[in-house]
Amino acid sequence: MKVTIDIDKLLREGHISQDEYARLKGFDAAETGSLAMNILLSFGVIATAGGTLALLHSAASSIVLGAVLVCGGLVLSREAPKTWGLLSAILLLVGSVLSSGGIVYLTDGNAGGFLVVTALLGLAGVWSRSGLLLSMATLALSPCVGAATAYGHATYMLIIEQPPSLFCCSVCSRTAPTVCRSPWSPACSA
Repeated sequence: MKVTIDIDKLLREGHISQDEYARLKGFDAAETGSLAMNILLSFGVIATAGGTLALLHSAASSIVLGAVLVCGGLVLSREAPKTWGLLSAILLLVGSVLSSGGIVYLTDGNAGGFLVVTALLGLAGVWSRSGLLLSMATLALSPCVGAATAYGHATYMLIIEQPPSLFCCSVCSRTAPTVCRSPWSPACSA
């Protein structure tokens, strides 16, 4: 839980002593330094990843580099989420996009590549408790069930070539958590 207070005002009004003021001010400096370090390291990660890809020009290198970044992000998100939370989130996002792009490119954009990307993004999202990665996994599944989007001049389009498969995936993803939580479900009574 975060609490925002004006410690200068509390000191002026005599609610805290000078020693308490100095102690609380020290916490603020540590928090600001940690945030600044996370932001600087994040820019460094993005610049390094972009520079490496510009030099190597290969899908395989983007997959390897992305996997390394994802692993680093997962480790940081589990080991030190308060200190390195922002950096771990950026590592996960950049690594996931790099790996996903490389996988889709190597598989020529076929359904198998999108299924692999969906599985990897889903696992990383569950492991790191990231709603963004889980949303990306859901979007990566759409080409597998015949959904696509398009844009023309000032016109957005949603194309669904196989509505039954999309409907089945949607119903299963919506009802599975509800059925399992139900006290009358045979799956829960086992």
